[in-house]
Amino acid sequence: MTRNHIFFPVAMTVAGSDSGGGAGMQADLRTFSSLGVFGTSVVTALTAQNPLEVRAIFPVEPSFVTAQLDAVFAKFAVCSLKTGMLLNSAIIRAVSAFLSGKKDLPIIVDPVMLASSGGALLKKNAVLDMKDKLFPLADWITPNIMEAELILETKIKNFDDALSAAELICEKWNCGCVLKGGHLEYIRGRKSDIVVFDNRKYLISAPSIDIEGAA
Repeated sequence: MTRNHIFFPVAMTVAGSDSGGGAGMQADLRTFSSLGVFGTSVVTALTAQNPLEVRAIFPVEPSFVTAQLDAVFAKFAVCSLKTGMLLNSAIIRAVSAFLSGKKDLPIIVDPVMLASSGGALLKKNAVLDMKDKLFPLADWITPNIMEAELILETKIKNFDDALSAAELICEKWNCGCVLKGGHLEYIRGRKSDIVVFDNRKYLISAPSIDIEGAA
């Protein structure tokens, strides 16, 4: 195979644009690139934000979200897709309707509801649509602790609660779950993510980074 014929798998992020570059589709595309994956993108919302605050959010019209999906899938063999910030029910319904016709496409749903700085990134009345329309399409669901509390309508106070929440998400939506533990207490001196899949459980730990101190 010559250099001009190198094949790169194609992934898609359906997410909001983070003007600070620390999250959203910018972070997804960097991750894709670092793993040797060609990244495509569908913008669902524009944000004015930095690592410490979300100042403004401007949603994209659902019809234009669908137009972006149509355009990319028309010419790219998308191998997998990740959703991020979808913001409202209309966008969730548009994305879900499109993805319902992609039966063999691996789908990862990051149910972005709250920014790390505390700003709301999903309308309260849209949580039910996400649970009813998008979650059933997911192969993986990847909430943080606060998002899992909203999804399951319960409080997560410790590691055992978090593990039970991850297991319940897997059971309810027949998927794998990565429960991000950045807002949980330290475990063995480190922040830890809980992964539950196919009746197996994993703990992924790494040192945390003080974003505010580095800003």
